[in-house]
Amino acid sequence: MANERIVSPGVFTVEKDLSFLPQGIGQIGAALIGPTLKGPAFVPTVVEGYNDFVTKFGGTYEQSYLPYTAKSYLANAGSATIVRVLGSGGYSLDYPVALVATGSWGKRLINVLHPTFVVTDADTVDLFNESTLASNDSGSFVLTLSGSFTTDTSTFTNAVDQNGTAFSASIDPNSTSFIGDLYGYNPYGTNAAYNYVMFAKQASASLAADATTTLIIETGSAASWDFTNDYLEASTPYITSQKVGATATNLFKFHTLSHGIHANYEVKVAIANVRAAGTIAGSEYGDFDVIVRYVDQSKVYNSPFTYEDEDLRPNVVESFKCSLDPNSPRYIARVLVIDTSQ
Repeated sequence: MANERIVSPGVFTVEKDLSFLPQGIGQIGAALIGPTLKGPAFVPTVVEGYNDFVTKFGGTYEQSYLPYTAKSYLANAGSATIVRVLGSGGYSLDYPVALVATGSWGKRLINVLHPTFVVTDADTVDLFNESTLASNDSGSFVLTLSGSFTTDTSTFTNAVDQNGTAFSASIDPNSTSFIGDLYGYNPYGTNAAYNYVMFAKQASASLAADATTTLIIETGSAASWDFTNDYLEASTPYITSQKVGATATNLFKFHTLSHGIHANYEVKVAIANVRAAGTIAGSEYGDFDVIVRYVDQSKVYNSPFTYEDEDLRPNVVESFKCSLDPNSPRYIARVLVIDTSQ
């Protein structure tokens, strides 16, 4: 309640309760809308400076003006609101090249080659269907990408038509012709294909287990690979319970806020320091740590980071002590936003 008090002749002070008024809107800066390399899509996100922008949305690249605009604007402003937009729709892809290592231990998928933006007819049903491997033993091979595709040879992309051109390559990460380096991880590169996924440690393990490892191309079938769901966030498999009888129960899974393949190379989630139910005094539940770790951002186009996470020296982003006790303040649904849908 407001009170009036006389301070001096002719001067009055009145106390007014303003606690019911809504808080003022914080500074959000200019709104910048457009494509970025990574980050949450269609979610207005405030960034505090250009370094924050790079962390959340990636650096500059030639196919979008937005990162350059953000860099220039944030050089003289404290914050900006970024809205990342995506392409017009998904697509189907026929005959991607999947390289599989075979040996005495069985089969391992090593990498998948995806057409770059310089391939001008990626919707062709015979895209890479004539691709071949030769001299494909002991981890080395000669790869020929061939099929019914052409490449954009304009000055904008400066691409070279590689349809039918052979490349000597290796799955050995220490080789100068390592396929990860040969084709890179940039969809805007001048090669006809780039490494959509690359499992370098699987490649090393294959060669260590069998020095005569043979490489083959496996597309599964002529059926399309379905990318019609557009960009999705990366997600973990379900974290499950122990088996009760013969059945395990799906408990929860984690999703990244960022959309697109970059998230696969940025972070991963580990469950560690598990204390089983019955081992904690006064509780019927156990607890555990959720650890968010870096992966290998050297594969992220224009990333300023080049580190690689290892189990012996993990690169931890953040960690959380969690419990499945719904009455605990550390209950995982209170600590983290999770997906518990089945």
